[in-house]
This record gives sequence, structure tokens and C-alpha cells, in this order.
Amino acid sequence: MINVIKNDGSRIDRVIFLKVTKEELLKRAIKRAEEENRTDDKDREIVMTRINEFSNATIPAINFLKESGVETIEINGNQSIENIFETIKEGLQ
Repeated sequence: MINVIKNDGSRIDRVIFLKVTKEELLKRAIKRAEEENRTDDKDREIVMTRINEFSNATIPAINFLKESGVETIEINGNQSIENIFETIKEGLQ
């Protein structure tokens, strides 16, 4: 992602980053597997691999953007959907 940003010439004004623990992400994936019958979420190892890949690729990109002066809105993703929505709205004004 970092190379795409550098080479593309695009400008990023803000980043919204929902912070959620790995344990919570795993619980949500398992719940989604049960409710939506998603076979890709039924295997704990597959889910943890996806979570780790996201962390390994995304966190450095977010840190790069922060260090570049891009406003980063970090939100506790363990809140209600309504609270998260309101926080995002406030951050984008």
C-alpha cells in the first residue's frame, strides 16, 4: 500500500482506523460464520491468518501516513455501531 501511495501521486486527507483487538475480531468472525454460514470464517487458523496479514500490511501503512502528516482518526471499534458512526461523522467535519 505504501508504494501505491508514493507512486500514484494521490493525496490522502484523512485515515479512519477502527481499532479492534485480535480476540474480538476472531469472535466476530466466528459469529459471522454461524449467522451467515461462511465457511471461510469457521476455521480459526484461516481467520487468524487473515487478521495477522491485515495487521502486518495495514499498520505500517497507517504509521507511514501518520508520520507523513496525514490526519488519522483512531476509533475504538468495540463500541456500538451508532457511536462509531457518530465519531466518524465528527472526525470528517
